[in-house]
Amino acid sequence: MIKANGVKSISVLQSIDDPTIVIVTSEWEDLETAKKFADSDEIHARMEKSGVVKSEIYYMKEKLVF
Repeated sequence: MIKANGVKSISVLQSIDDPTIVIVTSEWEDLETAKKFADSDEIHARMEKSGVVKSEIYYMKEKLVF
């Protein structure tokens, strides 16, 4: 479902101290596609079904500092 909606890559991280805390990072073709997906009823229904209690979405851009 995610690939069909324009995601280029995805990573899922789980807290060592609290396995109920999960962070998902993803790279999308463009910002509008990502926002449309995040706002869709389908993704919210799937998150609820999988047990997500609270979610926060941040839109960020990569910033390299050397």
